[in-house]
Amino acid sequence: MNLAHEASIGLALLRMHNREAAEEVLGVKIKVCPPAVPPRVPLPVRREREPRVLWFTTGDACSGTMRERYSKLRVGMTLNQLLTRGITKRDIRVWQQRGMLEMSL
Repeated sequence: MNLAHEASIGLALLRMHNREAAEEVLGVKIKVCPPAVPPRVPLPVRREREPRVLWFTTGDACSGTMRERYSKLRVGMTLNQLLTRGITKRDIRVWQQRGMLEMSL
């Protein structure tokens, strides 16, 4: 067997957690070291009690720039996300009065 085949077989054996067999095939002692990268701790999820978009209808009743802003709506977006994307509080109020938008409290 050539060196490339031996290395491939040894690597496959190591992936199957069979270190002794891999050492036999490769002919060298394999040293097991601790992981170089510590396990990643997930970041905490910020849950804010902020109004979110529950549902909205099609924007047929809007015209011009208001329709353009209405197209930026997505279910689940928070009030701050809407304001960041250029939707004004007046837009939200008008859409709620027209029954086109429902926000959670």
